[in-house]
Amino acid sequence: MNKNFKYEVITKSEEKEQDWVIQKSGLTAEFTLNDIKRDIEILKKMKIEMDAKVGIEAAILENISVNYPDAPKMEEKLRVAVFLYQKSFATKKMCEEKVAEIDKQLKEYAEETQEILNQTNLSLEEKTIKIDVPVPVEVAPEENAK
Repeated sequence: MNKNFKYEVITKSEEKEQDWVIQKSGLTAEFTLNDIKRDIEILKKMKIEMDAKVGIEAAILENISVNYPDAPKMEEKLRVAVFLYQKSFATKKMCEEKVAEIDKQLKEYAEETQEILNQTNLSLEEKTIKIDVPVPVEVAPEENAK
C-alpha cells in the first residue's frame, strides 16, 4: 500500500456518500512524443511476431501430420476429447493463478478503501441525504359556494 497517495472528495452528490467523486493525487504521468513513437515501434514489432506465430503454428500442424500420421486421421470425437482435456487442464491452472491475483487485488482494495475512509471521514454505510421539499396543500373547494 502506497501511503504517498492523498485522497480528497471533489464532488458531492445530493444522495449518497458512496457516489461522491474522490480524487487520488500523488500520482502523475509524464510522457514525450518519443515515448509514443517507441510504443508504435513496439506495436509494429508485436504485429511482425504475431504474423510469424501464424506461420509457426501452420508448420507445427504440418510437422504433426508428417510425424504422427494418425493424428489427422484420429476420429473427431477422440480428437475433440483430447483437445478439451488439454484445454481444461491449462485453463484450470490459469484460473487458479488468476484467483490468487484477484485475492491479492481485493486485499489491496480493502487497505486502500480503509485509507480513503481514514483520510476523508467518509463512510461505506448507506446514508441518504434527506431533502425537505414542501408538499403543496390542496385547498378544499367550499361547499355551497354562493
